[in-house]
Amino acid sequence: LFVFLARPHVVLLSPFVENVRPFRETLIEVSFRTAAYRGIEWQASWTMFYWGWWISWSPFVGMFIARISRGRTLREFIGGALFAPTLVGFIWFAVFGNTALHMELFGDGGIVEAVRESVPTALFVMLDKLPLAAITTTLATIVIMTFFVTSSDSGSLVIDILAHGGNPNPPVATRVFWGLSQGFVAAVLLLAGGLAALQTAALASALPFSIVMIFMCVSLYMALRAEPAMDTEAGGAFSRQMPLEGGAEANGEAPPDWRTELRALMGRQPAQRKVAPEIAACRERIRAFIEEANEAFRELAEELARHGRETTISRHAYQITLVVLRNGREEFSYTLRGRTLRRAAFVFPRVFLAHDKPSCRVGIIRGGRVVHEVDLEGFHRQRIYQNFLVEYAKWIGW
Repeated sequence: LFVFLARPHVVLLSPFVENVRPFRETLIEVSFRTAAYRGIEWQASWTMFYWGWWISWSPFVGMFIARISRGRTLREFIGGALFAPTLVGFIWFAVFGNTALHMELFGDGGIVEAVRESVPTALFVMLDKLPLAAITTTLATIVIMTFFVTSSDSGSLVIDILAHGGNPNPPVATRVFWGLSQGFVAAVLLLAGGLAALQTAALASALPFSIVMIFMCVSLYMALRAEPAMDTEAGGAFSRQMPLEGGAEANGEAPPDWRTELRALMGRQPAQRKVAPEIAACRERIRAFIEEANEAFRELAEELARHGRETTISRHAYQITLVVLRNGREEFSYTLRGRTLRRAAFVFPRVFLAHDKPSCRVGIIRGGRVVHEVDLEGFHRQRIYQNFLVEYAKWIGW
């Protein structure tokens, strides 16, 4: 942003718009270019070896992005992972690249000579020719250090998670071990052959892992193909396709007797699955809260009856509803629904000291829509009375 504001905007934005077109037109051509009839030295420096760099980063970066994207669909995840970095790359190259070109063509220059000597120093040579050079170069150094530290930290965390069979909160000691191991390997490669040796090792390790990635793609495809069948099998009779409009039957099969379906539905028991002790404790608290809310709803129903209102109370394991009737018709519906909420623990787990403890929440539903969600702690009977009056007053327009 600083570089963009420090240079003429037209100089940066005009080439940005123009360069998108040749990128789109030559994307397929350049992707298949291997330079089979040219020298090996030129091939080694060309972008066709970038795939090795990407694959070497993919094991932990892919898992890291997937974990922080929990709740997103596959379409959203793939679209974000593909297009967001591409857009950022466009802006990045447009701002820094066009700034460097403008300096070479209309300024003092010197960036080309710096690139010939050492490519990594080109950024600092460019920043040195802008205002506030001391501050910007310091910030650039800090950003680069932060990038490497966070990359190493996330890499060691993912390796530790995989080593512990998928445990999202592995021991700190083993995480430190993997971090030190990465640093040791990098230091040995740097001492043995410099930065080129480290980059070569990263690219060389990507080739065998590319075979693993092919199997991962196949397994993902097979899992997505099998998922609808698993849902159908789990759903049983209720997952069968409904008859078409007008009485035509789906797949040429006669529908089951509706009385049989209703009897199976009414007799179905909640699934008895083993859950974590924290989740079980939270559910017990919600059941106790529903019991207390039931007593509060009864008192509200008695008081409403004195004012000419009929009421009905429907209760389930984690939800209770009070319906107010006026002249036999529903006037107002008030529902309390309990649920457990577990915070994602992958990103910055130390920020939330109780990240591994689920939160017991109460959703307040009015007219079939969740209007509030509060913590179960402190939502006692008196607050139920007060909240009911507030929502009832809103509903009748007071």
